[in-house]
Amino acid sequence: MTELREVLDYLEATLDTEHLEGVRRRSIAALQYEPVEPPPLSLSFPVDEERWPAYPYAEAFEDPEKMMVNELLKSFGSTVNSAEVRDDFPLQIRSNHGVGIIASLFGLNCRIVFDNMPWVDHVETIKEVRQIVDGGLLDLRGGLVARVLETHAFYRERLAPYPKCRECIHVTQPDLQGPFDIVHLIWGADVYTALYDEPDLVRSLLELVTDAYIGVWRLLQPTQSDRADEGHIYLHGQIVSGHALIKDDSCINLRPEMYRELVRPCDERILQAAGGGGIHFCGCGDHLRDEMLSIEGIECVDFGQPQQNDFGGWQRECAERKIGIVRLLLNLLEVPAGEVRTRFSTGIGLFYQADDREDALAYLAEVRRSA
Repeated sequence: MTELREVLDYLEATLDTEHLEGVRRRSIAALQYEPVEPPPLSLSFPVDEERWPAYPYAEAFEDPEKMMVNELLKSFGSTVNSAEVRDDFPLQIRSNHGVGIIASLFGLNCRIVFDNMPWVDHVETIKEVRQIVDGGLLDLRGGLVARVLETHAFYRERLAPYPKCRECIHVTQPDLQGPFDIVHLIWGADVYTALYDEPDLVRSLLELVTDAYIGVWRLLQPTQSDRADEGHIYLHGQIVSGHALIKDDSCINLRPEMYRELVRPCDERILQAAGGGGIHFCGCGDHLRDEMLSIEGIECVDFGQPQQNDFGGWQRECAERKIGIVRLLLNLLEVPAGEVRTRFSTGIGLFYQADDREDALAYLAEVRRSA
C-alpha cells in the first residue's frame, strides 16, 4: 500500500502553485458570474493503482494516516492525478467519516458494511426519538466529531513540513449533511409519516439537530484550512460560494409547503450562522426550486443528478439571482467537450468523470482549445 510520506514527497515536487492560484481565481470569478475563459473544469479518473495502491475504506475509517493517503489519491478528483494533468480541481482533503457525523452525537451507531461508506442505524421507536429531544444538545466533541477533530489535527501536522502541500492542499469540512437529512438518519423512513402524525416532534428534532449542526460547524472552523477568500471555501470537491453546503437529499420527498414550513427555517438559520452558503440535493428538486432559491443566504447550488431536473430552468433562475452552480457533472447531462464553452460560459464550476487518463486529457484539451 502507498506510504503517506511517499505521496507527500511526490506532491511537494510536482505541485504547480502558480497554476493552482489561477484555479482559485478563475473558480471564484465563475461563481461571481464574471467572464471566465475557459470555464474551470475538474477531472475525475482512476488513479494508477499499481503505482498508488489505496487502502480499504474500513481501514481508512479507523486510521487517519490511511485516510489521508486515500483522500490524496481518490477523493472527488485526485490530488495526485490533478498535480500531473493540471486540471482545475481545487485541491482538498476531508475527514471522510460519512453522513452520520452529527447523528452520532445523539448515540446513533455508524458501521461499515462490506467496506462501503458508513451505514447509520436509526432508532426503532418513537420513544427513543422523544428521549433524544428531551436529552437536548449533548457534548459536541462526542461521537464521530471526536474522530474528525483527530483527523484534522493529523492532516495539518503531516502537511506542516511540506510548504507547497500546506499551501495548496486544503483541509475542508466533513460531510455535515443538513437538518432534515440528519433527522431522517436518526428516525428512519418513519419520519415521513411522522410529518403528519407527530409534526411537533419532528419540528423539535429539527431544531435540535440544527443547533448541533451550527455548533459543530463553529467547532471545526479553526481546525480547517478551507478559505479560498472571504466569501468562498474549498468544499465538496470544488470551491463553493459562502461557508457551508447543506445536504437536502431527503427533502426532495417533501411537498413545497412542508419544506417551507418545517425545513426551510432550519436551512436558513444555518446559512445565516455561516455567513451564507449553498444547498446540495440528489434527485429531482424542481418542485422546491422557488423555495430553495429564495432562502436568505443561498449563494450556490450543487446538483447530484442534474439530468433529473429542469436544468435549463435552474440555470436561468440561478443566473438571474447570481447564485452559482458548483460541481456540475457534465457526464450526467451528456455534454460533449465542444459544447462546454457555449453552454456554460460562467456561473458554474464543471466536473467531468473520465473513463481513464487519456479520456480525461482529451476532454480537457477540447474544452481549453481556442475558439
